[in-house]
Amino acid sequence: MEAKPAIVNALSVDVEEYFHAKVFQEGTNGARAGLESRVEASTERVLTLLASTKALATFFVLGQVAAAHPSLVRKIVGEKHEIACHGDGHELVSRQTPLEFRADVRRAKAILEDITGEPVIGYRAPNFSIGRAQAWAYDVLLAEGFRYDSSIYPIRHDSYGDHDAPRFPHDV
Repeated sequence: MEAKPAIVNALSVDVEEYFHAKVFQEGTNGARAGLESRVEASTERVLTLLASTKALATFFVLGQVAAAHPSLVRKIVGEKHEIACHGDGHELVSRQTPLEFRADVRRAKAILEDITGEPVIGYRAPNFSIGRAQAWAYDVLLAEGFRYDSSIYPIRHDSYGDHDAPRFPHDV
């Protein structure tokens, strides 16, 4: 009898402030002045939970968060988790030109690599905002040294997702 392939469970975390969320930005017209940062406390909770189960995860970190909280990024790496890129300021890819997108990922990747001293090879678009109309983004990611993307959400949703996308890792 042929053995079944092992199921790989992968866990990932987006490291962003609550005020980076699209719904929050739209509700406040992007105003952030005076808003309290909660990202360190929230991420610490996740790290504690992961440590208690000896589980590892990929943390998709915004460049702006990394620049403001470099010790948090170093702690994530120190606990053997992967650091990946979530863009710089949580700008939707679908609202950027290819040149703007390249500048955004280049800036964020440089911040993350400067802090970690390691290559950053993974990317996830804010709000999973790479759709069929943004297929050009994959060429930008490859040119900028990324090896994988985690931006496709294989579901039907009003804001994101591609219900025809494979549910398992695949080449684009």
